[in-house]
This record gives sequence, C-alpha cells and structure tokens, in this order.
Amino acid sequence: MAATVAVVGPAMSADRPRIRIEPCPKRIRGYRDGRLVLDSTDVRYVWEVPYYPAWYVPVADVRADLKENGEVLRSPRRGDGTRYDLVVDGEVVPDAAWRHVDSPVAELSDLVRIEWDALDTWFEEEVEVFVRPRSPEVRVGAEAAMEDPTMDDLIDDDATDGDPTDGDPTRWRLGAGDARLAFLRRLGFEGVAHDSHVPFLAHLVGTARTLRSWGCRPALCDAGLFHSVYGTEYFELDEGASADEVRSVIGPEAERVAWLWCTIERNSLDVGARTAVDRHTGATLELSAADVEDVATLWAADTVEQIARMAADERDFAAGLPAVLDAATPAARAAVATVRGLLPSG
Repeated sequence: MAATVAVVGPAMSADRPRIRIEPCPKRIRGYRDGRLVLDSTDVRYVWEVPYYPAWYVPVADVRADLKENGEVLRSPRRGDGTRYDLVVDGEVVPDAAWRHVDSPVAELSDLVRIEWDALDTWFEEEVEVFVRPRSPEVRVGAEAAMEDPTMDDLIDDDATDGDPTDGDPTRWRLGAGDARLAFLRRLGFEGVAHDSHVPFLAHLVGTARTLRSWGCRPALCDAGLFHSVYGTEYFELDEGASADEVRSVIGPEAERVAWLWCTIERNSLDVGARTAVDRHTGATLELSAADVEDVATLWAADTVEQIARMAADERDFAAGLPAVLDAATPAARAAVATVRGLLPSG
C-alpha cells in the first residue's frame, strides 16, 4: 500500500516537516477491562515521531463515547487536537483520546488517536501487542521474537493496579496507574530517549513484558522493568534512587536482580565460575546459580526487545550474550535464536 506524505502549513516548504501516514493492513482491536472499545480494519499508521508510528482509528470504529474535556493538544504539523475523555460503559477514562478535527492534513480529520495506556489490551489480528504499535519496517525478520501468542494464559483481564499479580503469584501485570510506572516516571525515564530509538520507559516496559511472555516469575519481570534504575554500562541517571526506595516498590528479590544488572560488567560474566566484575570497583562478585540464570535471561530479554530497531553498528551491547546464553531459560534461548542473525559477529 502506498504511503500518504502530508505537508502541513504553507505550500510545500522545503524546511517544513512532513507527516508520514500509511494504511495499516491489519485488524486492530482494543479492550478495557475486557470490554471492546475499538475494532477496525481501516486504521492508519501515523508517524508522530520519526522512530515508530501510532494507530489512528476511524471515529466510526470506536465503540465507546468520546466526551470533549476542554483540553487542546498543540501540534504544528497535525494542527490543534481536541482532547476527549473516553466513556466505556459509564466508566470515564480521563484525557484518553484526541482528534485533529480541523487538521490541515485532511486524512486525519475523521480519525481518533487513543492513548495507549487508556486501554489495557491491544490486538493486531490475533496477536497481543505491548508498549506501542509495531512498526511495519523494524519487525521484519524479528516478528517471531516479538509476538506473544501465550499471553492469554498469563494475563488476568480484571487485574488491578494495586496488585501486580492480582493475588496469583504466577502472574504479572502492569496497569496504567501502577506505582512502579509512577516511580520510573519520577526518575525521568519517560522523557529520556533509549539507544534503540524509543522512549526509555517503552524499552523498560517492553523488556518486562518480554520476560512475562517467557513465563518468568513476577520478580524477574519487575527486575526487567527496573533494569536501568541504578544506571548501567551504557546509561547513567542524573539522579538515581536508593536501594531502599527500589525495594519498597518491587521487593528485595527483584531489586537484587536489577542491582546486579546495573552493577556488573556484562562481558565479565563467567557462567562456569559464577562470577562477574563490579564495574564501579573492579572487585569480583560471587554469584549463585540463580543469579547467573536471572542475569543471562534478563540480557536475552533486553536484547530481543530492542535489537531489531537498531542499526548494525549499534548492537555491540549484545556481543557477549552468546557466551552466557546457555545459562538462560529455555524460552529465552529460543527467542534469541529467532534474532541470532542480528547479533554482532565475533
């Protein structure tokens, strides 16, 4: 299908940013608490930022009510957007959507953009999608690694933000108002770009949900969500959090795994000796077999989540993964096999 490239503003100025719009060939559905909110085969990809698209849905395909809330979204390219509360069977989801009704891009005027976190479940055909819509380009050759066909067994549609497992210790959930997300936002992860060309928070959530798709225990999923909370070899926070603060949010088991990930030199991880080097002090850390498995599995999830978005010269972070992969869980090893051609050689 051909792309629409719309120019906003006075006639075709060479320095005027363009908006890329393409038809999405898939059926898209979105649910909130098990209730169908949208169902469309006429969705558009709209690149609000250069790195990945958003889904814009025909208003006629939204099954909830849109109620103007008086707020306005400012966009020099798409035109001002009218913001709406979403009303789903009487439940009001505040500030959950917007429309560019008077957009200079005519194609946008009959479409609505619904905030990702306003819904708790999104499907592209029969595959559940997490964090954001999948770009039609970057997923080529890595689709199997990103798809999650078994999530129905792991997700409780009625789970609440107050309990990440909804009372079942084998489950892991992350709701829009969750305290863990609020903590990471307070540290600034939402406003920082990740090296894989998405917001850092999107990468963190994607890593956690990749671990969940492999059947990992909730503590390891939480460690995936917080795996950069103390900074890493490739990223440092301007202002970090204390271990006590992190433990109060995700518990001591998850905090230890996150601490290990943030502390070690990854390429120093010795699976046989169960040791790694502390990147801050140079000291050798002695690890348990469980530590090694957790770090290796987290490394696999971190890699699978992002590597397809990155150019060949940006993938050195995964160079040491093959040497430790045997210590990871079987599901992690299987997922890495689907992107093995993207790993750095040597």
